[in-house]
Amino acid sequence: MLPQKLPGQPKPAADDPRLRMTLKMEGGSPTVIYEPPGSHAKELPPSRAFDAVRRETDSSYTGDRYRAVHSRLALEPGGGSLGALAREVGAWSE
Repeated sequence: MLPQKLPGQPKPAADDPRLRMTLKMEGGSPTVIYEPPGSHAKELPPSRAFDAVRRETDSSYTGDRYRAVHSRLALEPGGGSLGALAREVGAWSE
């Protein structure tokens, strides 16, 4: 998750474990495994990951909806967005 996409201040560091997840590519649709420190692992559609992270970083937040991932997720801490990577390799255009 790209910390600059989270609202509010202060932003978590790019390597904050609450922003990390694992992509799972089995059985058709990709999912992410999100396991914030001190919690059980949750398997989510990538489009639900943003709100899961936001609930971990902001205890007053209760939202849970599908959101675009191209501008919010990255392959590594501090990396570029998935959308930027897809454009770079010619896999996507706006």
